[in-house]
Amino acid sequence: MTQVTTNPRVRPEMLNGMDRDRLIEKVSEYNDADDHAGTSRLIAQWLLTHDPAESPEERADLLRELAEAQLRLGAEARALALLDAAARLHPQGWTMTLYLNTLRARGEDQRVHDHLASWRAPAPGGTWPDLFEFYRDLRLPALAHQAAQHARKGVWKVFVPPQRGLWWRTGGPLWFVRAAMRRREQDRLVRKLGTGRAAEPADLDEVARAVLAAADRDGVAFDQAARAQRLRGEGKPVEAARVLTGADWHPLVLLEAVGAARDCEDLELALRLCARLAEHDAQYSGLVDQTARALLTRGHLRQAWDVLDTRGGHAGTFRRLRMEILLAAGLPHLAVGARGRPSRADHDRAEWRNWWWRTGGPVPFLRARGIRREEIEFDSWEPAADATTALTDLTAAFVRAAEVDVIVSKALDLRIQDNHPEAVALLAASIDPGRPSALLLTELASTLCYYADDDENALLQAREARAMDPASPSALVLEMEILGYLERRHEALVVLEALPEHMTTLPEIRDARSDQFLGLGLTTLAHEAYGPAAGLPSWIRNGHRRRLWWRTGGPLRAVRRNRLESERLLLQTWQRIGRNQARILATVVGAEQAVRLRAVAESFHARENVQRLRWSRAHVVTRLVIGAAGSVAAGLALAWLAGESLHLGVVWQAAVGLVGARLCYLAQNTANRFPKAMPGIAAVAVAGYLVTRLTVGWPDFIGALAVVAAGIVLVQRGVGALVGVAAALTQRRFRRREPRGAALSEMLDLLDDISRPARRADLAWRRRRLQTLEQVALIIESDLPATFAAPDAHTAEQLRRRARGAAAAVRELKYQLVTGPAGGWRRIEGVLKADIAALATGSLARLRYAEPASARVQTRSRRQLVAYMVRILLFAGLPLGVVLVSQPWLRFSETILNWARLLGVGWALVYVLGTVDPTFADRLRTWFALVNLGRGNGDPAQLDRAERPGGGEQAARRGER
Repeated sequence: MTQVTTNPRVRPEMLNGMDRDRLIEKVSEYNDADDHAGTSRLIAQWLLTHDPAESPEERADLLRELAEAQLRLGAEARALALLDAAARLHPQGWTMTLYLNTLRARGEDQRVHDHLASWRAPAPGGTWPDLFEFYRDLRLPALAHQAAQHARKGVWKVFVPPQRGLWWRTGGPLWFVRAAMRRREQDRLVRKLGTGRAAEPADLDEVARAVLAAADRDGVAFDQAARAQRLRGEGKPVEAARVLTGADWHPLVLLEAVGAARDCEDLELALRLCARLAEHDAQYSGLVDQTARALLTRGHLRQAWDVLDTRGGHAGTFRRLRMEILLAAGLPHLAVGARGRPSRADHDRAEWRNWWWRTGGPVPFLRARGIRREEIEFDSWEPAADATTALTDLTAAFVRAAEVDVIVSKALDLRIQDNHPEAVALLAASIDPGRPSALLLTELASTLCYYADDDENALLQAREARAMDPASPSALVLEMEILGYLERRHEALVVLEALPEHMTTLPEIRDARSDQFLGLGLTTLAHEAYGPAAGLPSWIRNGHRRRLWWRTGGPLRAVRRNRLESERLLLQTWQRIGRNQARILATVVGAEQAVRLRAVAESFHARENVQRLRWSRAHVVTRLVIGAAGSVAAGLALAWLAGESLHLGVVWQAAVGLVGARLCYLAQNTANRFPKAMPGIAAVAVAGYLVTRLTVGWPDFIGALAVVAAGIVLVQRGVGALVGVAAALTQRRFRRREPRGAALSEMLDLLDDISRPARRADLAWRRRRLQTLEQVALIIESDLPATFAAPDAHTAEQLRRRARGAAAAVRELKYQLVTGPAGGWRRIEGVLKADIAALATGSLARLRYAEPASARVQTRSRRQLVAYMVRILLFAGLPLGVVLVSQPWLRFSETILNWARLLGVGWALVYVLGTVDPTFADRLRTWFALVNLGRGNGDPAQLDRAERPGGGEQAARRGER
């Protein structure tokens, strides 16, 4: 469309002496210049001033020309009245096609059916392709096949390809089956759309006068819409908005404004404009589609469905929208039926066929079962609420939306140029409290988060945007991402749980919920958060969701169900403990600070619990795998033993093997109920082995069965112990990597228990909490300084000294915790609160300090202990190893080799005892002294001192004393 000057009003005297050929020539000139208002004036004046007794065909052509001009001017009601009159005068193909297509685009299938049923003469040939599309969209294959057969008899066959599949679906060569189907479908059509009573014809004179009266307004609206469309194409949304808001809200202007609002990503404004357009004409072409799609984007599925159900028809556009709504609601079986079988030219044919296969394919009873199940869920939908706000000043809102779109585009260009500070400054300066914009706040929050690394400020802006527009998915998703970056996932889950039901079905909201669970390490809950695959984009459905599906069990539903139950229990426990710790933290640092600082303890607690859950799963999996493999191997071994020792047949061998495998499995389950039955299991294994060595026949078989069953249980216990050791090492390593969270979590739990008088009186609780205090002290003393990895020795020593003092202050609480003196509990609470505030805020200098003891116990790590023991064993066994290694070359005699072995063993024994027991040397010296005294040689120690220089005089003086 191009901007033209509206033609002056056509005066009656201008038509004097104008014949019909000249009229057609003038109409062509106006149409070439896109002056549809001039065309409308000229034809309407001609109809009012000339005798209607002219040829019906010529008059129908003029009415069709006028109807086309009115359609371009947005006056659909007058255009339909003119097309109805033209169809009654001369139902030619092009007129009927235009009429039917206009009705179907407006969703008025009822009127289409009324006119089809009211025709007495056969339908014109040019309408058969449209009838074929109409019947096919209504899912009436027999009537659609009949229309296709008529269409392919003339020149219109190029518009309808051969319908071989439709021919087979309606009976193939059995013509009587097709005839019966056609009769049934006609009855269905009557029940669905009514009896087919045509509406009363409109008064053409009144319609022509209405055209003349509205020609100026329609022409101005057409020019404004054309100019705005050109400006939108040139990237000038503000100028386009000013053009559209410069006149009254004409339907053509409103429809163009709806598209401009969607370009500016302001769906709320688009819905307001759609509501204003519905006041003029609720069935305006494109209005139902725009309204339903905007509601679908904002998650109002039920209201979008109601709009289509009450104002939509059965054309391809409406059927595709119904499919999208049902897929978004997770109802794929109903979605396949609502869409119907698309033609080869439809772009969504591949998607429909994919869902057709996934909902049963050629197996009808599977789809029928799914439809029955989904119909129950569909009937349980809550009634839709109004998704639009009250109509306000649309002109100002529309101009503001265009200005925001320009600002956002400029900010995007600055971000592309890596000029992030200027982008933030531009967005911040554009915020006007008098004209708020949720989109502008969302863009500012996104820029602050992703480019300025200011998550706290970005969170404030995102929350302000969501408060302004609670139904905005983009603001909510951005807030969830920021909370995830800040490790405040507990808060994010609370926000997601409080969402209205219609928003939980949006793909972006489901993806955000899954990301929160995945950040906590709960993969099964992350997979469940996606819900059904229907309604998800292909990149999520075939990518992330499918990977999670394989990680959580794949086709093994029982595994996924068990994992889901355990993760739900862990999540509930984590949320309960998190709320309790947040309450305690609020008493220390204040409620406002606690909301931000609780993430330290919560994130640590979540990761620790997830690690414990994973190791417990590993323990269960290893036990089950070993038990199953051991039972199968035991069954095979016992079957072979039964054949070798008892000489049984193949059938009896198989039976004995199955019974033996079953008994081994039952023995495992029985032994698992008694975790401290290791001596008894070993005794059973030894007894079974003795039976196998002393007897033959069936007792030998029973002994072998006992040995095998006990051996499987022992292997399970051994591997389980190794898994437990690995889990303990992993947990210890994790706590050393996260000392701040570990100490803070333990101290919050201890402070919570101290505030309860019943716990204080429990001596067993005091004993357990002594261990807690020691653990906290060790974390502060050793693990906390190690996280900083000070680059110089001076700083490292300062950190260690300060950490020892903070740990000493914690250890001083042990005596007060045990004895509970007057004021002791208050002192414990004071120290704990001070240390909690220091750890939560990161002000480690605020940790309570006490002078550490001078003699500090040196603790060794497991690695140091293992290295110490290996060194002892190496030097103890070195002489014996040398003797044994050198024997092939030196070839000692038997006597010398025995003495060398004896000396090597003696050396190893003395070295180990002397290294492990520091008093062993004194004991050995005392033993030698006793031996020498018995021989009369005296104390060798005294003799040794006497032989030293001056040693005799010292011994004499000691004797005189």
